[in-house]
Amino acid sequence: MVLASGCAVRQGVVPGLPLAEARALLERGSSREARCVPHFEQHDPAADLDQLRELAASCQRYSPLVGLEEDPEPQSLLFDVTGCAHLFGGEEKLARQIVRDFGKSGLVACMALADTVGAAWGVAHFEKHFLQAAARITGAVSELLPVVVPPGRQQAALHPLPIAALRLPAAVVETLQELDLGTIGRLRALPRDTLAPRFGAGVARRFDQAGGFIPEVIVPVRPAEPVSAEWSFSEPVSDRHALAAILRILLDQLATVLVARQQGIQRLECRLLCTGRRSIDLVVGSLRPQAAAAHLEELLNLRLERTALPGEVLRIQMQATSLGPIEFHQESLFEEIEKTGQHDAERELATLLDRLSHRLGTRRVLKARLVPDPQPECASRWEPVLQAGEKPPARKAAAIAKDSAAGQPGNLPAAARPLWLSPQPEPIAVVSLVPDGPPIRFSWDGHDQVVRHFWGPERIETGWWRGPQVGRDYYRVETATGQRFWLFRRQNEGTWFLHGVFE
Repeated sequence: MVLASGCAVRQGVVPGLPLAEARALLERGSSREARCVPHFEQHDPAADLDQLRELAASCQRYSPLVGLEEDPEPQSLLFDVTGCAHLFGGEEKLARQIVRDFGKSGLVACMALADTVGAAWGVAHFEKHFLQAAARITGAVSELLPVVVPPGRQQAALHPLPIAALRLPAAVVETLQELDLGTIGRLRALPRDTLAPRFGAGVARRFDQAGGFIPEVIVPVRPAEPVSAEWSFSEPVSDRHALAAILRILLDQLATVLVARQQGIQRLECRLLCTGRRSIDLVVGSLRPQAAAAHLEELLNLRLERTALPGEVLRIQMQATSLGPIEFHQESLFEEIEKTGQHDAERELATLLDRLSHRLGTRRVLKARLVPDPQPECASRWEPVLQAGEKPPARKAAAIAKDSAAGQPGNLPAAARPLWLSPQPEPIAVVSLVPDGPPIRFSWDGHDQVVRHFWGPERIETGWWRGPQVGRDYYRVETATGQRFWLFRRQNEGTWFLHGVFE
């Protein structure tokens, strides 16, 4: 376990706990926490860092200087709001605005404002202790979010906080806690000249940073420069061959920039500004990041062929709105021919799907996606292979969440499900030796089928929350002719249906 939600912590789940123990605790405590639904997400530090960098870039509307904390796996954003608070009506209103905006995006932000980075970080991470100490002194009850430390009061704000609020290494924190130095106030009571020999120079440095005696620089996160190109015509142009030539020039410019970054385009937006202040937007996408101008040009031309221009074109603006790393395949002198052909086939298939999606439309080139649904006809859905008109969904870093393992009901092997499945089960006449027993004979497609072997039953049921309850007993049967079918009997009616045929 790396992170845990507040609901999970209340049930005993803490970071560092083995996954199996966390699952057991959450399953045992689900009855007490009715609104806490367990969910587990694979930890991906690289993806989390990318997401945090994107979030930092979007926060520049609050401050021109936004950076990440100094940590191998940062989880906090640092703002320098000097000279910015008055634009929002003061520091407290600025802090509330940031927390409110994060909440609208589905994020819970713990925020603190202080004179130093160290004090702000410590109060933000351990503000519960800070507010409890303030309540004991003033008798007032403060809101949990956010906290604004008055100017010059960072030392007093840090005094009641745990020693971990100094951003010390875990080994040093453990040693200090064993010596009953659990709070910053107790550690500060020790002579300063004894800290470095006993606990290392980092303790004194963190003290000075939090107190403002040593400056701490925030390294800003600079948003990546947009990959874009533009062409303005001296005279309006309506000839499509001329437009195609300019599109190729602009794509070559983008490709030159992307090759240096080792990135490719997954979503490209092209705007044609026409006479009469009218414009046409051409959006193309690719299954794999593309840095080849020829392929992107072909996709744009397919879009252009199916688009009626409202007038002559005055300007073309092109921008890559979604990028990804280019896939490289290292060739080997003794590589197997089968593997080489497999990589080539995958690239050719992706190219074919790109062309079909842009020629026929993304809603006409579909793929099946498995969903965790016990009802067989609902266990998959069709979705576009290429979501060219939509931006890829942003990945959200998660800690404790519901474990939804997609796949076939009951984790059955593939052979337990037929390759051909009827969209709607077909009613059939079945003969059984005993009531509710296995089938021995049935009629389908005008032919009588004699059952030689059967496997089952496999019971599939759905809950009341799904609407009409589904209860079925499925059998895999093999007939005298060697054919195999998938039949089921409705539990409440006793009627039989054919749902699939094994190839």
